[in-house]
Amino acid sequence: MVEAGAGVKAITLIGCGKAKREEAAPARDLYTGNLFRARLRYAAWKGDPYYIISARHGLLEPWRVIEPYDLHLSGVAREQRYLWASQVMEALERLHPGERLTLETHAGAVYVDHLRDRLGRLATYPEGSGAAATWNITHPVEGMPIGQQLGWYARRRPVQTDLEAWVQGAAR
Repeated sequence: MVEAGAGVKAITLIGCGKAKREEAAPARDLYTGNLFRARLRYAAWKGDPYYIISARHGLLEPWRVIEPYDLHLSGVAREQRYLWASQVMEALERLHPGERLTLETHAGAVYVDHLRDRLGRLATYPEGSGAAATWNITHPVEGMPIGQQLGWYARRRPVQTDLEAWVQGAAR
């Protein structure tokens, strides 16, 4: 297990949300639900690089413009979920080649569980798996109902209330 610290880069992964705008928008603006917005505020406040994980698009940079869609990872076949997790890990490897990462996840269990499973397989078969075999996944709100998660994020809310200023600053 790799903890964030010397030589290890912390990355925050935010799960997408069901509530969305009706028109194309940057990923950070497309999802409109309270839980997604709380996760986004937290990630921006934390200051580490962050990405959005989407059932449709895999790993998204926050500023990438996408169209609204209706898909949840639990609604796809198990094989497709494994493929999704592989694609997310491969995208992270391309964006952070050779880096040791701690992935702090803020997403639903189906998303986190498949990423953990994929990471476990890489650790079991490290030949050809690259740096991802040394990565660690954390899930600070694991097992919490949505109301408790919202409380957890509220206790870590930035003093500044202008979400967009925080998000824009973190995206730079």
